[in-house]
Amino acid sequence: MKKWPAHIDRENKERQQTVAEHLRNVGRLASEYASKAGLAYCGMLAGLLHDIGKMTEGFMKYMERLLEDPGYRGKGGDHSTAGAVYVMELLGDSPKQEERLTAQLVAMAVMWHHGGLKDVYDWKDSSEYLRRLKKISEEEYRESYEKIKEEFHKDFPPEEINEIFSKGCDEVKELVGKLGAGCRQGREGLFMLSAAARFLFSCLVDADRYDTAAFMDERTVRPQRDNAPLWDMLSEELEEKYRLFDGSSRINRMRRELSENCLKNSQRPPGTYSLDCPTGSGKTLSALRYALNHGKKYGKARIFYIAPFISIIEQNSGIIKKFLENEGKGIDPESFVLELHSAVQAEDPDRGGDDGEREEREGDLLAERMDYPIVITTMVRFLNTFFKGGTRNPRAIHNFANSVIIFDEVQSVPLKCVAMFNCVVNFLVEICGATVVLSTATQPVLSISHKEEPAIRPEKGLELSGCTEEMRKEFKRVRFVTSMIKEGSKDTSSIEEVCGAVRKQMKSGKNVLCVFNTKRSAEDFYENLKNVRGDCYEGYTVYYLSTNLCPEHRSDRMAEIKKKLEKGERVVVISTQLIEAGVDMSFHVVFRALAGLDSIIQAAGRCNRNGEEPEGTVYIFIPDFEDLKNLQYIRDGKTASMYILRDFEDYDLDSKAAIESYFRRLFEMKKEELLYPFEGAECGIKYMYDILCGNKGGALGKQEVEKSWLPMLCPYFGTAGKYFEAIETAGISALVPYKKGRDIIEMLASENIHEKKAELLKRAQRYCVNIMVYNERQIEEFAYYREDAGIYILREGYYDEDVKGFSRDQKLDILTF
Repeated sequence: MKKWPAHIDRENKERQQTVAEHLRNVGRLASEYASKAGLAYCGMLAGLLHDIGKMTEGFMKYMERLLEDPGYRGKGGDHSTAGAVYVMELLGDSPKQEERLTAQLVAMAVMWHHGGLKDVYDWKDSSEYLRRLKKISEEEYRESYEKIKEEFHKDFPPEEINEIFSKGCDEVKELVGKLGAGCRQGREGLFMLSAAARFLFSCLVDADRYDTAAFMDERTVRPQRDNAPLWDMLSEELEEKYRLFDGSSRINRMRRELSENCLKNSQRPPGTYSLDCPTGSGKTLSALRYALNHGKKYGKARIFYIAPFISIIEQNSGIIKKFLENEGKGIDPESFVLELHSAVQAEDPDRGGDDGEREEREGDLLAERMDYPIVITTMVRFLNTFFKGGTRNPRAIHNFANSVIIFDEVQSVPLKCVAMFNCVVNFLVEICGATVVLSTATQPVLSISHKEEPAIRPEKGLELSGCTEEMRKEFKRVRFVTSMIKEGSKDTSSIEEVCGAVRKQMKSGKNVLCVFNTKRSAEDFYENLKNVRGDCYEGYTVYYLSTNLCPEHRSDRMAEIKKKLEKGERVVVISTQLIEAGVDMSFHVVFRALAGLDSIIQAAGRCNRNGEEPEGTVYIFIPDFEDLKNLQYIRDGKTASMYILRDFEDYDLDSKAAIESYFRRLFEMKKEELLYPFEGAECGIKYMYDILCGNKGGALGKQEVEKSWLPMLCPYFGTAGKYFEAIETAGISALVPYKKGRDIIEMLASENIHEKKAELLKRAQRYCVNIMVYNERQIEEFAYYREDAGIYILREGYYDEDVKGFSRDQKLDILTF
């Protein structure tokens, strides 16, 4: 029997992995991954068929040529269509919908497992999907295909494959039944079928890449880990820490009560819940306590903690690690906590096509798989995973199944993503067995449909903490002052007027936080404050914070600020909104540029946080020096907030009624945007939500294929993947020479980084900034690209360690008086 090579060790040419071995491994892994959504046999079938096209003389010669000439840039040929054709032949002319849908789901995953899912039909009613399948009608391809099938059956008897397909059809029939029972709208059912297609695709891509990487690195493919013993150990450790908490103050006693309620509710069945309690009430640890105990009770695979800002990830990752670590017991959080930012990915962009072998040879299999027990990442990363194109982004989708997923500050979901976010949450809970916790002090109204978008379907009695209105009032530690907007002949304040108001607080010895909506306005205000000297500055240190500082730099600076605050030293902090959610600092006074009410309340959470004063003060103002023309979402939030300022007294701005009123008004104002309107696609469909539900008909009659082969599901995966942006940004991530970042740059410059690449890129996330440019040519002034590492590196002279981090011009001077 001929041994067709799937992969060959370049260092030891005698060491080869056969196609049959690879197919069997990938089938087993994909089945294991897909079982979490009830699609085990579909995953197995996709794995067994995905590379059968490599069983040809042409592909064998291609592999031999690569070994002879590592610089060879030829193509390996189309080896993924054969598996898609095979599964359609299993279907035959069956009219059964579950069989047709099963065949399509598997065929799409197999056909596109290298370049990413494509549009089933394009805007011209042309179908690459059917074009690939129609190759079987070409005499030359049919002859090659029959030989492939003959070779395949030597290792995988037809009876075995037929049985797997039959069981896969049963799985899909059950899936469709679940969707019919749970979905209120027909379009949501179609969207969730598209989500199932991406889920199955994720299982195949990860299984394929993982098995390939294991062979190349001479590692054993390990099964998915059982985290039950870990949840036992960590929940016990956290309970020991809770027993040491100081319960002497009323605030701490309330925090404990809320946490105890979360612990009690962790025994409730999996579903969608909210954690809706005020800032400063201990949500992070309460959510962790819930997640560990819920995971222990229901055998959850992972815990995901998803937050809007990298700054929250940094801080709360530190909190989680601190409360779970126990050196004496050998509990090292670094072994089970992955802090994953949006910025750095280990793979180069997908090349597309079917030339996957070159990607594998070049070591681009080191993408973050999110395969850790506890994963802490951003909302942007989560949304990109489910909606961006290619293979890197969706690879980790399957790892969210059967997990506890905590969305911290869930109000940060971009408005345009609400419909798609709600659908994904429903899919993960209802199909994939996940438990979702929507955690925030400013809960958006996601369980009610405002236009045509689906609503999240929460469990009855969905709130976990049991926080009452009386408790909310006791947690209230600030008053809001809107006089800078409501008094005088104009609503806006000049930079001099805001500086004057801040200096007035400094004269009284107050610690002050000023939060702006843009980096430019924060920087301009810093410059203005620097240039106006006076007696009020004596003893003050003034800090600047923005995402122009890399995460490690921000953490260092925040630690320095926090230390000064705890010592009672005087500080003024000028920041963008990165500081306003989840950051454990407390100031006497906060100034907040007008934005959405949720942002204002989050900023207020940094004022008198632990009740150091009888009452803190939050001043709301509209800076006339802030340009928001490209920040529509902030302008919308400002507009909705103005109504709330009019309708509610200052004292009640953070009441539950005000928050609900704000989000209802905002969603009503922007209801056309909740389905993700977008331009640029010629498909003629206005909303991205709709194109992921499926296009409105295709030229089905024009396609010369078996009628049963015509697709039942017709989403524009490729168009959505191309145009989806969680947050509109033209930025490019670059590694900066800050502290250990400089060491990483030097290590990346070494001759052979392949073995250390994944670890270096993981560490590099703490030392990267996003540089706003509109094309790659523009970034060349500031950074250069290391192709072997797949990362930009900032040039010397463009990083200011003293004040503002990445700088396009001269450094700012540190302000200490």
